[in-house]
Order: sequence, then structure tokens, then C-alpha cells
Amino acid sequence: MLSSAHGHVGRCSFASVQHTALHSNGVLASCRSLNRRALHARTSTTKASDRRCCTLQCSSSPDQQTSTSGRQDTQQSMSHSDRYRRGQKGMPYKLISALAFGGTALTAYLAVSKLSGAPVVCLASGGCGSVLNSEYATVFGVPLSLLGLGAYSAVAALSIRGVLSQSSKAPVSQYGVLAGGAVLASCSVSLLYVLLTRFEGEACTWCLTSAGLSFGILAAACSGFSRRQLQDVAPQGGGLIAATILFLSLAWSGIDPQGAEAVYDIPYQAAPVTTQSSSRGGQLAKRLNDAGAKMYGAFWCSHCHEQKEAFGSQAMKDFPYVECYPDGFHKFDDLAKQCKDAKIQAFPAWIIKGQTYSGAQSFDKLEKILDSQ
Repeated sequence: MLSSAHGHVGRCSFASVQHTALHSNGVLASCRSLNRRALHARTSTTKASDRRCCTLQCSSSPDQQTSTSGRQDTQQSMSHSDRYRRGQKGMPYKLISALAFGGTALTAYLAVSKLSGAPVVCLASGGCGSVLNSEYATVFGVPLSLLGLGAYSAVAALSIRGVLSQSSKAPVSQYGVLAGGAVLASCSVSLLYVLLTRFEGEACTWCLTSAGLSFGILAAACSGFSRRQLQDVAPQGGGLIAATILFLSLAWSGIDPQGAEAVYDIPYQAAPVTTQSSSRGGQLAKRLNDAGAKMYGAFWCSHCHEQKEAFGSQAMKDFPYVECYPDGFHKFDDLAKQCKDAKIQAFPAWIIKGQTYSGAQSFDKLEKILDSQ
């Protein structure tokens, strides 16, 4: 407005200038009012802008917190996933499966021998029958070797599943392998204690081999976990080991150590054959004898006695029978030399012209073997 007023000064007369000067105070007052209004407007705009910025910042803060929390959860989840994958890839499943299959074969052989009453071949001097056939070899009436067979088989199945999961990326129960190894190792510790305290001087190769396999499985399973993971499961693992040892202690609590050994000091006493021989039985016994066949047995073997009863008492004079425990069954006694040389593994066992046939044989089967040779 001042500029406008000055513009009029160049074009108007002096009277106009005087008229304008008379009103200059009013113009200045108007300018001051306008300036104050403009300043107030700018201040209001700045405050509104500040409020809008604050509102935007406050409204965006929860989103940022949610985003940060989400990233942390994702990182935590990825961390757990990475630890799982590292544990899965680091678990030596192939080694564990090899050890578990070895234990499965060992316990299967011992279980079959226990259930069939066949002698166990001992790989060390002094024998091992007194341990494997003692009351400590059963748990509440169930052969311990049979329970071991189940445990080794379960670990073998889990380890094979682990080998397959490494290629298919399917989840696998690593903790099942660890738990199985802990149970097997606990049983081995209990058996080694019994071996050292109840059977001094006894060299049980099968027991020591099983202990080595179970300790190897536990060590290999532990190597597949980090120290932090092992610390996390230590309470559960300790409880499982304690429960296993307590279970075996209760099962063996009523065993008399001296009685457990005395039952395997049996003098020789052959059961008499009371049946009458048939003409077929007598003739077959003579044919077998002439062919050089042999039936190996033990005086305490019920299946051996049943085979004799099938031939009858009259046929016994020609019956080709070999007793593998002629001096009785004693703690450190081994098979008779003739039976050891023939590598007898079970009773009864027939050897006819170099071929071995395990178990009791029918007349038809024996006649067929003789006719075919």
C-alpha cells in the first residue's frame, strides 16, 4: 500500500500528497494490523504442522514397534530353525544305524539262544554261559536280550529315518535316538556292575560288546547336539537314566547272588527213554548209524529227549547220539570237544554226511535226507 501511495505521488498534484499525508497514520495502522494477522497465521500454520507431524510420528510408532517385534520373532524363529537344521545335519545317523544294527544282531542271537535253550558260543576262555543263563539275564520273567533287541531295533529304525530325512528335509526325532542311547547305556552300566560284583573272573564277551555298542550310540547321539541343547535336556535325560537303573534294580532285588550261580552247577543225569520203539523207528536208527549220522544234544535239553522218545527205548542201542555235557553243566565248563569240533550252536543238532540240521527232525525228513544222499 505504501508503494501504491508513493506511486500516486509521482502522478498526482501536491494537494493529493497532502491529502494522503493526512491519512498516513491510518495507513500505517492498517499495515501493522495486517502484519500482525500474517504473523498469527504463520504461527498457527507452524503449530498445526507440528501437531500433524506429532500425530504422524505417534501413529507410526506402534507400527514401527510391531515391525520391530515381528523382525525379532522372525529372527528368533529362524534361529530355532537354523539350530534344528544344524543339529539334524550334524547327527551321525549312519554311524548310529551301524552300531544299532550290530546290537540288533547280537541281541537277536542271544534271545534265540535263550528261548531255544541252546548254548551260547563264548569267544573268550572261561565261558559266559553262567552270566547269560543266570537270573540276572531276565527282567520280571522276560529275557533281557529280548528287551535289548527291541531297544536296538527302535534306535536303528530312528537312525534310518534320520538318514532318509537329511535328503527329504522331513522332521526326525533326534531326541528319540538320544533317549534310546541313554536307556541302552544305563542297562549296560547295570550289567557291568553285576558282572564285576557277582561274577568275578567271568569274561562275558557278549556283555562287553553290547556295552561298547550302547556307549558308542549314546556318544554319537550326543555329538549331534549343541552344548546348549544338551543342557536343556539334561534334567529329562538324567531322570530317564535313573528310572532305567531303578527299574533293573527292582527286577533283580530278590535274586540271591549265590543261588543265581548255584543253579548252573548241575550234575549229569540223563532222563530215561520210556517209549516203545516202532519197527520204523528201529530201522531208521540203524540206517542213521550206518550212514555215520550223529545227533548232538544235552541231557538237560527237553527237545533232545523228545527226539529220543520218538525213536523209543529199543532203538537206543543203535541211536547215534552224542552228549555235549557228559560231566554235567558247570559254571566254567564248555562243550565237549566232539561238540566244539562240530561247531554245535543249538540242541538238538543233526549232522548227516557233512550237512547240519538244527532242531528235532521227523522220520519223513530223516528218511528223505538218507534217500537223497
